[in-house]
Amino acid sequence: MEGRESLGFCPILLTWMRRPVITPCGHTFDRDAIRQWFRSGHNTCPTCRATATTVVPNYLARRLVALLAPAGTLLETRCELRISVSFKQVVVPVLLRPSTSIDRLRRSIEDRFGVMVRLALADRLLEEGTVGSCGLGEGSVVTATAMPSFLV
Repeated sequence: MEGRESLGFCPILLTWMRRPVITPCGHTFDRDAIRQWFRSGHNTCPTCRATATTVVPNYLARRLVALLAPAGTLLETRCELRISVSFKQVVVPVLLRPSTSIDRLRRSIEDRFGVMVRLALADRLLEEGTVGSCGLGEGSVVTATAMPSFLV
């Protein structure tokens, strides 16, 4: 694999990286692939064999994959939820998959904060579909207007 396409591919899986992470020796892999590598008893980098048992997110690789991956590639999206309750606002960073249903997202917020919510993206109400089909992208801000559930 050569050229720009190889920039976003995991050398273990040979597929687009969904959650790129980097080893201390500087090699980038999909998080799930390298974790499986470590769980199978390895304590080295699969590329250079340097000792490696930890990884950290590779945000540059994440952006490159988002730019280079073909449309429809399953990637995660980092969004921000702004939850407003009784004139107070809580900002919660979240990581979503395009396949996550809007209903599931809404229910998880309601369960976590004990409130009923309505989700909106740029003043457009989000009621059905998936994160991917609603146009949520990297850096999107979803507003969750909430009221205590005992008032509903």
